[in-house]
Amino acid sequence: MPIVALKKSKLLKNVLKLRWLIILVACLAVAFYFKRPTLPLFSQGLSRSDYKVVDSGFWVSPTRKILWLDNHRIMFQSNQTLSPDRYDYEGGFKNVVWDTSDGTVSFAGSWKKSRIVCAKEDQVVCVKMDPLKNQTAWYRGPLGYLKPYPRPDEDMIIDKEFDCAWEPKKDIWDYLGVSRPYPWKYRLCGMNYLEFVEREIDPNPMPHCRLMDIIPERRTQAEIARQTPFIEKAIYYERAGGEGIPLPINFGGWSKCKLYTIRYIEWKTAYFLYTGKYYDEYPIRAWWINSKGRIVEKKFPVKLPILSGSEISIYPVKPGYFLKVWGAQRPNAYLIEDDKIKELIKYPIIGRVSVSPDGCKAAFAHTTNIRKLAFGNDKDRTIKIINFCKNEVIK
Repeated sequence: MPIVALKKSKLLKNVLKLRWLIILVACLAVAFYFKRPTLPLFSQGLSRSDYKVVDSGFWVSPTRKILWLDNHRIMFQSNQTLSPDRYDYEGGFKNVVWDTSDGTVSFAGSWKKSRIVCAKEDQVVCVKMDPLKNQTAWYRGPLGYLKPYPRPDEDMIIDKEFDCAWEPKKDIWDYLGVSRPYPWKYRLCGMNYLEFVEREIDPNPMPHCRLMDIIPERRTQAEIARQTPFIEKAIYYERAGGEGIPLPINFGGWSKCKLYTIRYIEWKTAYFLYTGKYYDEYPIRAWWINSKGRIVEKKFPVKLPILSGSEISIYPVKPGYFLKVWGAQRPNAYLIEDDKIKELIKYPIIGRVSVSPDGCKAAFAHTTNIRKLAFGNDKDRTIKIINFCKNEVIK
């Protein structure tokens, strides 16, 4: 056989062997992709919290709210079987109430027909479709004892963050426009409110805000005005006509570059404000403001074991602060207690964490199957609770 033909024959055999190797690798890759892994709940190298994570085993909708009706009862959306059965999943969600004190589960109607908007002090606000008038009707009261709660006028909207009641649209954060005259008011709980009095260009914007100014010549003047990082000064009022207390906080305004999250913490009877981005060169800024306007800054550890640029949410709980992280890294949750950080649970917490009014329990939707995170019928997504008060038992 000629030497050239022999070389071609050996080359062909090598190619054929390589082809089968490629097919084998591809098959293994496909098998690995479709396998549903259950991932460990904790990372290596970081101390774990002593607080136990309780898995209810109840399947939960990925996009609906989780609400505490009181210190023991929690409401979430699932289906009649509390599992991702496809027929029930397509048939609609149910409002499910889980009593963590005795383990009982009850249903409070269809989410599609009775949407629970918010809850506070055993009172819920829900909206239902009136089939006779073909329009929505509002109700408020304890579950099972709802009474009509009509909208006073078209300029009112439900305040879902604080009072769970009708409030003027212009005073609710979700309805604030970019252009508004100063001063303007942001309503908090009851008669408390913030008054924003002035705005100025931010001389030291955060890193993700600096990107807005890279190519200003390609933007219109309106876009520049809307996107240029700026800060706002605010004054806290306990009530209208009372003495205003200037806050030592530079709010990020509508640019969201230094936009603070503000929560009312019932068990502290105070507001908690913090920045929602973490950078290595920027410590987390946070303050407590009580109803009388007394301000105390909360100092967090300057360096945290999370990636710079991560999005964060902070929820005060009895032993410290529940820190939810996502964005720049795989989502994790931590507990900051006495300036020490410990891991609570690993992998995606979906949506907002909901803390009981007494600060003892944190509830959230969670999955260990990150490949199915975006799928509605992920069977691994369940309601989990962490109990921070040792004198309470979750059933």
